Amino acid sequence: MTHEHPTRAALLTKLRSHFLRIDARSLGLFRIGLGLTLVCDLFARWRWLVAFYSNDGVLPNHNHLFQVREQGRIWSVYHSFSSVDEATTAFVLTLLAFSCFLIGWHTRVFAVVSTVLFVALEGRNSLFGDVGSSLTIALLLPSLFLPLGSRFSVDSLRASFAVRDERTPDELNDRRALSVHMPRPSLAALTILLTLGLVVLWAGLMQHGATWKSGDALYYAMHTDSVASRLGLRLREHAAVLRPWTHGFRLAELAVLPLALVPFFRRYTRGLAMLCLGFVGLTLTLCFDLGTLGPTLLASVALLAPSELWDRARHGTRPLRLIYDDSCGICLWLARLLARLDLRRNVTFIPSSSEELPTGVERETVERSMVALDVNGRAHTDAQAVAQVLFALPLGAPLGLLVSLPGVRSLVARGYYRVASNRVKLSVACGLGSCGLTGPASATGETKQRDASRATRLGTSVVVALESGAVAFLFLAFLAHSERTGSTVVPLRLGSKAALASAASWARLDAPWGFFAPEPPLHNAALVIEAETREGSVYDVLTGKSPDLDLTDPAQHRLGTQWATFTAHVQRDEHSSYRQELRRYLMRGGVPGDSGKPPVSISKLKAWWVKAPIPAPGAAREGEVERTDILDASSLRPSPAADESARGLPRLKPDLRQLR
Repeated sequence: MTHEHPTRAALLTKLRSHFLRIDARSLGLFRIGLGLTLVCDLFARWRWLVAFYSNDGVLPNHNHLFQVREQGRIWSVYHSFSSVDEATTAFVLTLLAFSCFLIGWHTRVFAVVSTVLFVALEGRNSLFGDVGSSLTIALLLPSLFLPLGSRFSVDSLRASFAVRDERTPDELNDRRALSVHMPRPSLAALTILLTLGLVVLWAGLMQHGATWKSGDALYYAMHTDSVASRLGLRLREHAAVLRPWTHGFRLAELAVLPLALVPFFRRYTRGLAMLCLGFVGLTLTLCFDLGTLGPTLLASVALLAPSELWDRARHGTRPLRLIYDDSCGICLWLARLLARLDLRRNVTFIPSSSEELPTGVERETVERSMVALDVNGRAHTDAQAVAQVLFALPLGAPLGLLVSLPGVRSLVARGYYRVASNRVKLSVACGLGSCGLTGPASATGETKQRDASRATRLGTSVVVALESGAVAFLFLAFLAHSERTGSTVVPLRLGSKAALASAASWARLDAPWGFFAPEPPLHNAALVIEAETREGSVYDVLTGKSPDLDLTDPAQHRLGTQWATFTAHVQRDEHSSYRQELRRYLMRGGVPGDSGKPPVSISKLKAWWVKAPIPAPGAAREGEVERTDILDASSLRPSPAADESARGLPRLKPDLRQLR
């Protein structure tokens, strides 16, 4: 029988699956990566909670609202929290929401809440806008319409337990009923892939400067102290290594989207796209501190993983036979949980009530502990059995090694026997039945049937149409923002659309996609504070050290993304109206003063924006260091926009002007 070419219907089905579907496992892994990114970013912001999120910082709530009143379309729930304690409470609640999104508990709800809160974090200070946060938001928005909690989540475990109630070893060993169900086709799947691919592609196309062509771009980028990581500071002098790295980095950016869109040989093209995106994300994560940019790109690698790669994952790579107490309610529940975590199907369950136990296993042993038999037939009990189970699970090897350590092993063994000796009480307390009483038995092989959806076909069509319309609008707003910031290669004529511009502004999409474009800065720049106390000492109230007016100490200027972005914006003339509150914050002691120590009496204060030329590879630094005091009298005048708006305000009484 000759092989026939696929029919048109089969081809359309394949194309629809390629462009309009993302594997549920890929979505679950993406959610975990993005959730970790949000949590880590929140802790990075927590470090500067006083400076940026309280009224004791560089921009109190009332002052920020006054500054942005003309701009509009900027909001933040964190404007409602003024004191340090209030801001701390807000951050604790935010951490709770991000954590629920990470573990996938009520995923859809906390995906929306997490998106709103992350946008609000950016909206708390209008000088925070950077490419990393904009990319995170641009990917979060379309992901709200995708089933992020369908795998690797608390929600998926709860749904799986409700669908299938295994009671026998045969049912536990039959994993076919736990197979992956592909999400329905959705325009959101194509939108999120295009958003990711276009951002990386545009970034590569915008990097057309001389240093990118010569291969020295990463060298100069790593000499920007405010964004270089500790690893970047160590690597930046190895120009010979960085030149091929730079060319490979830009080539990888340009290759991601074309490879991802190829609908054939997906296992290879998508695999190459994942390698390219992973290379870009790892470079930005390990060598730079650009906020959420690098981690978001790394999390997005999962979105490119096709079903073919997941299905080719090797099964049974570490076979393990596990003898469990089938008469214990909590033991059966743990076995059901393990069956769902055992994605590689390494574990085979054997009941302790079996008439014939494996060779070398005594009946007394299985009565007091579970027994794990490895590939060589060696029996392991208590803590060692736990370690073997962890080794059999995906990504469980680190925990398995930890449990195997001598001191930890004894602690785990002690805890294991405490639980094992009280398993009857625990089963009853958890509603799982006592030993020998596991509740009404179900018919062998019977699974609970769930009604997938009670909506009618017409109702489903309406929901899909509304969802597609919302996703299309979000994508058009993304394109309008990209065109307005000069990121697109061809004109789209969307940047002038008021509704799209407003949506992008509300969502805090405010940064161009071209990081280090058209080339990295050729000058190292940082804000250096020169504060003189009444005692005559001089120090930098941002670092607590002597002012580095020549930028010779890179460690002093690695204050994180928030400070790097804020200072880069506030030194510009169009943001001079923000400097008065910055001055007040610095006069109160700055960062050292955030620790709650008694304030230092500062008599004189200068804030220098220092620019030092970066030496060419292998050469000494040439040129003079430029210093500009951004807090001099002229720089503290209100901006023209603020001046115009103030004309319509009632004038203060003469006797109150000095109080102001």
